[in-house]
Amino acid sequence: MDLLAQPVGCRYQIAMVLLDDHDQPVKGRDMEEGDRAVQSAAMLCRNPKFQQWMVRVGLAVFASEEACTDGVRAFCKVESRAELKTNHEARANFIVLRERFENNFLDI
Repeated sequence: MDLLAQPVGCRYQIAMVLLDDHDQPVKGRDMEEGDRAVQSAAMLCRNPKFQQWMVRVGLAVFASEEACTDGVRAFCKVESRAELKTNHEARANFIVLRERFENNFLDI
């Protein structure tokens, strides 16, 4: 009823989401990868070994979660780690950063 009672010219936003057999939203593969990247970035920034590595490679000034967060955002060219969820290029940059840490590369 509310929709019909609104004056002509009102604006609305509509979203469509694929639902499963139980009427629950289905996440696409890309969204799942994005969610994992955001979660991984947050966990890494809390990891003291990652913090120290970020200082050694020059991406963080201090070995702290906040400094690492700033370094990850700068490396990935985003304003928020949450952008890793939807920004494919930023996510690819983050994957490179994470792999270099995991393989203990000291050159960026």
